[in-house]
Amino acid sequence: MSDTIEFQLPNALWEPAQPEAGQIFNAMRVGEFQYFRPNLSGDMAELQPEASLEDAVANVSQRLQTLDPSAQVVKRSVDEAEGSALQQVDLNVQVAPDVRRSISQAQVFTVLEDEESDRRMVLCLMLTAETDTLDDYLEDFQAFVQSVHAA
Repeated sequence: MSDTIEFQLPNALWEPAQPEAGQIFNAMRVGEFQYFRPNLSGDMAELQPEASLEDAVANVSQRLQTLDPSAQVVKRSVDEAEGSALQQVDLNVQVAPDVRRSISQAQVFTVLEDEESDRRMVLCLMLTAETDTLDDYLEDFQAFVQSVHAA
């Protein structure tokens, strides 16, 4: 198994951007946005032998609660047997002085296994946008997710 991930951006409306700390890649939506620019991102972490995919999914939502203690998991589906999960977390974040916005993050998780070493990695792909516009970008997110593969 390679730690290298390859992907294609869904269309010309997304441009590569510098990944945030802990991310393996990041792409931003092209255009003017008053407060928050939608983005596609991904991170990957080793899944310890005793940990489940459910544990990894819960850990991601807990990390978002450091930005907003009232962050809510509004959707979660985990299939341990298939090594995949879906989650949506809604939170309120400060995007400018005295301005807070409702942000949603759609997440797709995939377990990548190395049969030679029994090493398991969890890939988390994310679409982050203002809550009222998230649906506008879901088709692009699906195309992005479908393009991702280990190199």
